[in-house]
Amino acid sequence: DGMAEEVRVSIVLEGEEEYNQKIESINRACRLWESNLQKVKSAQGGQADSVESLNERLEALRQIQEKLNEKLEAANKVLESAKSRQEAYAEEVSRVRENLQRAEESQRALGEQTEENAGEYARLSGEIARYREELQAAEENQQRAEDSAADWGIRVNEIQTELNNLNQELEANETRLG
Repeated sequence: DGMAEEVRVSIVLEGEEEYNQKIESINRACRLWESNLQKVKSAQGGQADSVESLNERLEALRQIQEKLNEKLEAANKVLESAKSRQEAYAEEVSRVRENLQRAEESQRALGEQTEENAGEYARLSGEIARYREELQAAEENQQRAEDSAADWGIRVNEIQTELNNLNQELEANETRLG
């Protein structure tokens, strides 16, 4: 059962690792430009509104903005992928439930197990057990995909907020530049 669990998890997380690596790379670039911005701010002293200082800040802010836009785009792609997986698993849950219900109804239609129907009864019992396992796995995958979509939705909102704040800072810097 450990192998089946591993397969289910890898299916749900498919694609997310790649996006996490991309976002981590973007985060490193953002941290570099943010540290550059801090360096510029600290070096300005009383010259915070000099054209040279404002231009250096503007360059750093634009680089951060570019990286945040890349990060937002990557996070939105993962969010869409998670939503798509969630829908696919919901469909799988529905399909397996229908199969389970049909098998259970067929077994009920046989009535009590007798010598004459023992083979069919056993076959349906096996089918029912298999469908129950499939249903549990599908429901677990659906929940993982739902959690993933919620997590990525939060990340998208946080990145958008960060970008909005940066855009305001950029605008203020451009206004000072005149």
